[in-house]
Amino acid sequence: MRLYLVAYQTHQAEFVGAAIVEAFDPYLARERAEADGIHQPGAMSTVTQVAAVPPDLIGRKLSPRDVKKLVTSGPKKPPAPSVVA
Repeated sequence: MRLYLVAYQTHQAEFVGAAIVEAFDPYLARERAEADGIHQPGAMSTVTQVAAVPPDLIGRKLSPRDVKKLVTSGPKKPPAPSVVA
């Protein structure tokens, strides 16, 4: 199975929640989030496959602190070539 980040937003593009679920495809990831009670009723969802995630974040609704942990734990971007020169 693959890991998917399911992010929810309002129709005004305001972030309302996210979850990481295990599923075979993006459609089943949405279904899994709904079955686990993570789904945000009335919110639009975006599903993105992710490569590696800390195990304690899988299968539950993520807090804003958890989302920040995910964003900052990835590889650092290299400096722009114009800055390095």
